Amino acid sequence: MLDPLHIVTLLSVKKIGRKTVQFVLDTLTYTPSCVQELRDVLLEAREKKPRISVPTTEELETAQKKAESILEASERQGVM
Repeated sequence: MLDPLHIVTLLSVKKIGRKTVQFVLDTLTYTPSCVQELRDVLLEAREKKPRISVPTTEELETAQKKAESILEASERQGVM
């Protein structure tokens, strides 16, 4: 299972939407602990579904920073 940070990170990447994230969750074989492992999970998912777009590590790092700010703002506002 992915933690909320990884889910929001994936959703913050262009060309990755809810259906792709759901597919990744359904086919997940291990829990990634870093951005590179998250990219590896996407590469594995693309083997099963070639239409999945796999971002660069830099794009994932940028998306993770955005996801962290989203989750921090949610916590400050009492959403989480």
